[in-house]
Amino acid sequence: MSIKLKLGIVLGSFVVLFITIVGATFVTVSLQKSDGTVINTAGRQRMLSQKMSKESMALLQGKSTGEEVLKTVALFDMSLNALISGDASIGIPATKDSAALAQLNKVRDMWEGFKVNVEAIVEVSEKVEKSKKHILENNIPLLQESNKAVGMMEKAGLPANTVNIAGRQRMLSQKMTKELHSFDGEVVKVSDISATVNLFDKSLKGLIRGDASMGLSVIKSPAILAQLGKIEEMWKPFKAEVDAYVEESESLFVHTNYVMANNVPLLHEINKGVGLYEALSAKKDANLKVIEFVLLGFSFIFVGIGWLVVVRYVVNPINRVVELAKKMSDGDLSSDDLIVKSKDEVGTLSIALNAMKHNLNDILGHLRNSSDHVAAATTELSATAQQIVAGADTQASQTNQVATAMEEMSATVVEVAKNSQGASEASSETQQIAIAGGDVVRRAVDGMMAVAETVRESASTVEALGKSSDEIGAIISVINDIADQT
Repeated sequence: MSIKLKLGIVLGSFVVLFITIVGATFVTVSLQKSDGTVINTAGRQRMLSQKMSKESMALLQGKSTGEEVLKTVALFDMSLNALISGDASIGIPATKDSAALAQLNKVRDMWEGFKVNVEAIVEVSEKVEKSKKHILENNIPLLQESNKAVGMMEKAGLPANTVNIAGRQRMLSQKMTKELHSFDGEVVKVSDISATVNLFDKSLKGLIRGDASMGLSVIKSPAILAQLGKIEEMWKPFKAEVDAYVEESESLFVHTNYVMANNVPLLHEINKGVGLYEALSAKKDANLKVIEFVLLGFSFIFVGIGWLVVVRYVVNPINRVVELAKKMSDGDLSSDDLIVKSKDEVGTLSIALNAMKHNLNDILGHLRNSSDHVAAATTELSATAQQIVAGADTQASQTNQVATAMEEMSATVVEVAKNSQGASEASSETQQIAIAGGDVVRRAVDGMMAVAETVRESASTVEALGKSSDEIGAIISVINDIADQT
């Protein structure tokens, strides 16, 4: 495995760890973001439960509309289902915590009854509003027609009791309208409204057909009867709407009472759910901190392992190579070979350095042997040179003696020649031969002198060679020292 691959594995491990940390952080942050959405939605449910209750009461007072109430109901219902089953469109995951899910199911069980009653309030209130509208629209016309009948009765001179009862009808029409408007089932009860309605109905019938119990006799005036008939025609639908208003209002009170009774309990259960979500979020925060500490611990472990790997498989082998290289540069080739345990670049370098050390040792061994031979040859050459120098000195001495003898011989010959001039003249051939012999002797002397000079030069050369041999010996001594160290 190469150093590049080892370092790649270490760096890759750090990259994987970094990606893991970033990924875990991203996932946790995403979960926290969804937790924020969930807690916000759950908290909003508390507000919606109060809002729809307020709107339902305002609807009864004519200060709100059924559309507004149903819109709030739909939003609450959608949010509750999203909290239970999840809704990706609004970023809410399904609830998986058993405690929170159980609480949400409890809220849903309460909500089903609450929702039915709120929707019933909207539905019934529409009917009540319809009846109320008819009553309000026809209240004044009924009063006006009743007032006309009273006026006609007064002009006709009918009995005071009859006129009084007819006049009371005007008051009853307004009284029942006021009671209907104030109808709440407690201060103004159904019996109150029923009594007013029945009294108006009985009085109208008594005025038209007579009623001995009320002291009313049959009216015979066609004009008054026609007016009373007109009032009766108006009264029939008016009475029907009043009866419907009372009936629907009673049903409305049932639904309203249910909503008011269950409004706060529903709020409390929703609040418990919000508390559970907050606890889950806090638990996730704690888990995030644990995860971060665990990942931080793994980071330290990975750093330690990476450091050990680099030191053991990269730094230490390189240090051993450097140490051996320093010893070799200092001339120490006796160190042990590097132990090669890897096949990476450092292992290859160690093998090459071991081979170089062995090769240098072999070269120095050859040099040591060669230096021994050179030293022996130099010794022999020095002895030979000394013999040559001694021989040359002897030869030079002998040459000098020969030259001296030759010079003496030449002088003697010259002297003999002078002394024998007379004989020479007598014997010219002998003289010429003697001169020629003298020339030969001179040339021989000159040749001997040249030989002597050559011998002197040879001696100088041998002397220089001896000095060179001494220098070679010093070099060989240094080589031997180096060889001894290795």
